[in-house]
Amino acid sequence: MPPGQVLSLVRDGPTLLDVVPLVCKRWRHLARDAAAWASAELRVRGEYATRDQLVADLRVLLHAPHLRRLELRLSDVYTHQTEEDAMKVGGARIGIS
Repeated sequence: MPPGQVLSLVRDGPTLLDVVPLVCKRWRHLARDAAAWASAELRVRGEYATRDQLVADLRVLLHAPHLRRLELRLSDVYTHQTEEDAMKVGGARIGIS
C-alpha cells in the first residue's frame, strides 16, 4: 500500500500532526497534504485536566486544511477565548447539524 493510502487510514488529527511526520521525510511531506486530512477527525470535549492539553488539541486546527470531522461540545468549550481564537486563526468552518 502506498504511503498516501496508508495516511488516509489515520483518523486521529493529533497523531497525523505530531507522530506521522516523524516516520521519514516523505511522510512528513505527505502529512501536510490536504488529502491526508480528508479522513482525519478532531474531538474537543472540554474534559481536560489543564488548559495546555486543550490548546494542544486545538492547535491541530491551525494545521488541518480539510478535517473530515470536528466535534465540539460547545457548552464546555466555546465560551473560552483561547478556543475561539484558535478556530478563527485556523480558518475553521463550523457547521451545526
